[in-house]
Amino acid sequence: MKTLHLVFTWLLLGAYCLPVAAQEINTQQLEAKLKNLKNTAEKVDVLNKLAEEYKNQKALDKGENYAKQAISLAKKLNYTLGLAEAYHQQGAIMANHKKFQEARKYFQQALTLFQQKNAALKTAILLNKIGGVYYYLKEFDQAIQYIAASSQKYDSLKLYKDAVQLKAYVGIVYAEKGDYPNALKYYNEAVASYQKNNQKVEEANILVNIAVIYLQQKKLDKSTETLKRSLQLFETLKMVPQQGNVAERIADNYLSLKDYEQTAQYLQKALTAYEASNQKEPTLRACKRLAAVYYNQQKYVQAVEMSQKLVTSLEAAKDEKRLLTEWTNLGILYRITEKYDKALEYYKKSLELRKKLNDKSAVAAIMVNIGEAYALKKNMGESIKAYSQSLKMREELKDTTGVVAVLGQFAILYNSIKEHRKVGGILEKAYKIRKIQLKNGQFSMEKMLELMHDLSNAYYKADKFEKVYFYENELLKIHQQRKDETNIAQTLLNLGVCSERLKRNSEAIDYYEKAQQKFTKLGLKDASAKVLYNSGTLYRNMKNDLMAIEKFKKSLAIREEMQQKEAIKIIADEIGHLYRVREQYKEALVYFKKADDYVENPENEKKILQSMLICHFNLGQNEEALKITDELIQLDPKNPDFYNKKGLILNKMKKYKEAVKTFSQATKSGEITYNFNRAWAYLQMNDYPKAIADYDTCLIVVQNSADLYAYRGFAYTKNKQLDKAKADLEKTSSLEIGNSFIYLSWVAYYLAKQEKEKALEYLKKANKFKLNGTEKDILQTDEMFASIRKTKAYKDLIKK
Repeated sequence: MKTLHLVFTWLLLGAYCLPVAAQEINTQQLEAKLKNLKNTAEKVDVLNKLAEEYKNQKALDKGENYAKQAISLAKKLNYTLGLAEAYHQQGAIMANHKKFQEARKYFQQALTLFQQKNAALKTAILLNKIGGVYYYLKEFDQAIQYIAASSQKYDSLKLYKDAVQLKAYVGIVYAEKGDYPNALKYYNEAVASYQKNNQKVEEANILVNIAVIYLQQKKLDKSTETLKRSLQLFETLKMVPQQGNVAERIADNYLSLKDYEQTAQYLQKALTAYEASNQKEPTLRACKRLAAVYYNQQKYVQAVEMSQKLVTSLEAAKDEKRLLTEWTNLGILYRITEKYDKALEYYKKSLELRKKLNDKSAVAAIMVNIGEAYALKKNMGESIKAYSQSLKMREELKDTTGVVAVLGQFAILYNSIKEHRKVGGILEKAYKIRKIQLKNGQFSMEKMLELMHDLSNAYYKADKFEKVYFYENELLKIHQQRKDETNIAQTLLNLGVCSERLKRNSEAIDYYEKAQQKFTKLGLKDASAKVLYNSGTLYRNMKNDLMAIEKFKKSLAIREEMQQKEAIKIIADEIGHLYRVREQYKEALVYFKKADDYVENPENEKKILQSMLICHFNLGQNEEALKITDELIQLDPKNPDFYNKKGLILNKMKKYKEAVKTFSQATKSGEITYNFNRAWAYLQMNDYPKAIADYDTCLIVVQNSADLYAYRGFAYTKNKQLDKAKADLEKTSSLEIGNSFIYLSWVAYYLAKQEKEKALEYLKKANKFKLNGTEKDILQTDEMFASIRKTKAYKDLIKK
């Protein structure tokens, strides 16, 4: 931010400046007058005026010539005031030449002579100018001394406004010196005087300087408040250009606070003022800055509007240098707003200009933008073409950094279409370049680690685990050299995962154990729990259930300590399933119940309840099992399988009427399995016709089932329809037999025919298979089999 320096214009330009035409007339008149003058004091005065006029016209050599003549003649005439003025003019000319040491010498000579002659006003002027010279020489203490003395002199002459102005100048010097308290002291004295004398212009200007001091002191609120007072004064004075300048300064303050809303508001004010006062450059600057602020606010439509306005003005001015950048910026904004065709339009304009300027590096850069826009349009062919052109140029320019940047874009493109193997290959090329840059100190280790991680991740997604293993090992070496224990542990975990995918299970277990030890030592509980879970999963897949359970239990303990509900639910469910597979139903129930305590999703709850149902069923805990089926039905009343499960439990509890009612709900779905199960309930109720009807329904759908014929045959036997029973049982002989019930049906048939020997023959055949619960139950309870229960064949079968 610039300070408004109001001081020392007198030093370079003189007290005032006439229009150029008037200056030329004046010098012509003075030149004519000079020709007719003899060497008198009047001639010295004319020479001094000519020196001043030519200095004001920037004709410094002419001015210096007349000043030197004045010095020479004044000395001859012993004309003190003339000599003093000649030194004054010569000093001013030297100051305009920026020869400040020489200027100070002449000003000092002039001051001494004016003081001798008690020329008070000239003394005040020279004191100020000497202060100005010291200011430009960065000798601020001396500058303050002389300007303050000048102020006092003006005050003694009752030229109060000039005296106050010089106090403001003293404040400016203190500000340059970095002495902000004294700067504020003098500024505030000046403000008080300006307010007293109703000098609103001066007050508005000095308030800007005060605001700058507050900004230097990190007092943003005071700075902004002061600038707003200045802006209000300039608005009252209708000084439009100054309104723009101050409004932009207020915007700067808000921008430093990242208050983009207020920043945009005041930049808009500045833009309005600049446009009203036809200030072209400030207008363009305000448009550019507003576009940037709107971008930060994610107000992309407004950003596009400002950027478009800027571009239109630059196009009208044919400012190719700036259009090179601004076309690209506008293209980026159109890309963000998903107007990809407009983005390409401006990217291509920038491309043509870059080609015209034969700037290959710039062409390569914009081709990346073009490739990105095509990728977003899903035009992968044109995107790859643009990236390829950019890559070729970067390689020709031997711009390795640019090559890597383009490879990064290729990686993003291929990643978007899940071509992970290509992503890995591209990143591998970048890795080789970065390795050289790392060695030469042109690339940081942190960024290299990030690249290697991306490489490993890409190959992991591509199922290239040998590659993953290589890069993770490389990462491990680096982490070990840096003694980065956290990343060592994480990399060991990654190597474990990779080894597992490579089916190197022993190696995976070893990596998991090492990772677990380090995470535990580091106190990283979440990571430790994750490794234990991975180990448990691996042991489970290896069919080592006991080790799997051990690891899962340790992981679960950590998750419970951390109160991570979802993780607790998942791991407890895993342990429950492992115990269930081992037929340790009591232990399984403990963990299924724990999982159920933390479940929130209804679908997950149904799965867990069904697991608990299986355990209760196998433990013979029928009442508990029945309660769970009721819970399942309540969760999903339209699920026929839940009614079926309830029916099976009721069957087991010998509550056949309730079972039939429940199975009937299930059969509405049309699934014949439920008819089959209901048929058994009817059999137990001695309602053989209904049982046979359900078996008929099943056989309409499935004609070649030995089981269905066997069960219907048994029902026919029970209903004393022995011919039909025999017909069904004979059909099973040509079908695949998978259990004992077919033979038991033959046993029942022959017992009904009172052919006990034939029955025992089939009873022995039933020994081929292990009896299921239903088969064992019917042998032990159905009166039809009472006559054979004391036989050896029967006892052998039951014991099996």
